[in-house]
Amino acid sequence: MRSPKHLLKDLLSVSRDDDAVLRAIEQVFVDQIAFPIQGQVVGAPVTVLGVSYDGDHRHGLQATVRRGGRVWSVALVDVGLPDEHAAACLGAYRTWLGLPLDPDPVTEEAELSNLVVLSVRQRSASCRYLGASREVTLRTAELHGVVPGEVLTVRIRKSWVQEGSPYVSGRIEARRVDIDGLELQKLGLEPAGVWDPRDVWDADFPPDEWARAQLKRGRRARFKLEEVRPRLAGAHFEDPVLEAAELETGGQPNEARRLRQDTLHVELRCLAAHAQLGRTLMEIDTVTAGRHYEIGSCIGRLSLPADFNGVLPWVLPSNRPFLRCLHGWGLSLWRQGRNEAAMAVFSELMLVNPADPQGVRHLLPTLEAGERWDGR
Repeated sequence: MRSPKHLLKDLLSVSRDDDAVLRAIEQVFVDQIAFPIQGQVVGAPVTVLGVSYDGDHRHGLQATVRRGGRVWSVALVDVGLPDEHAAACLGAYRTWLGLPLDPDPVTEEAELSNLVVLSVRQRSASCRYLGASREVTLRTAELHGVVPGEVLTVRIRKSWVQEGSPYVSGRIEARRVDIDGLELQKLGLEPAGVWDPRDVWDADFPPDEWARAQLKRGRRARFKLEEVRPRLAGAHFEDPVLEAAELETGGQPNEARRLRQDTLHVELRCLAAHAQLGRTLMEIDTVTAGRHYEIGSCIGRLSLPADFNGVLPWVLPSNRPFLRCLHGWGLSLWRQGRNEAAMAVFSELMLVNPADPQGVRHLLPTLEAGERWDGR
């Protein structure tokens, strides 16, 4: 029997799909373990009659166990298997779930885990392990200011499985933005003709120095950035971004926030959801709003080559979520008194959107003078 690590590698070579992996692990138990075997459930000895998968990945693998005259099903992760071969199979399954090999709760000496935040509730966050696809729910009271797309370093204190889904609780040791580490697919970047500054400003009467510089620079290639808006199960609209806006307009801000969080859980690349969450928080929690905008901006940047010299014009609607994220990020930095960082973000925004319908160039003199944001 191979070690859990190598067995898991073999199983994942079958597929990255949850259903396919669960069926593969079930088949390993069927093929390699001569049931019935002895085991324990909550420390009590039982006879394990078999392992099965009912087709619902939320339930995971189930073990049929017997004690005395009673037979029942229990989540496989809650079963201890002293048999060496069975324990190796169980270890591979637990590793795939993101759980420690030891089924006992992890307490004092837990290793640090890096978790990618997918969505946030008041006291829990849906996450996945960095570099893996398997999800886990983090329970902690330290989620204030945490936003989807951040990477948390968590010291796990306890892990368990509820209705087939893995949970962990612990202390957040650190937070960071690591967009490259998320291994997200880049948004599409489609050529969309040529941007000509003469279509924006009269070459004979340029209104300011910025316009004169752009007219001198001349025509540039323009592009359309892909906009991702996933379809959510149970949603009333085809577009969750529009549905969230309807909820907010209808006086249901909490429902709108939950829908936007659910949208990012399904698709972290939905820049419109990042921008909307940032906007709703800007007046009450500028720092957290800025984190939403920063994550959206950095995801959008993934699609732009390092030497990008094109234009993402506002007139193409799919570019607007990225442009809104950059604009909101710059404003949040300015509100925090971080003028130099704000200038860098605004400069980036003006380069990709030189027509500047958001009026960024009018803010730069104030920032350069070191003045604080005054809300006007």
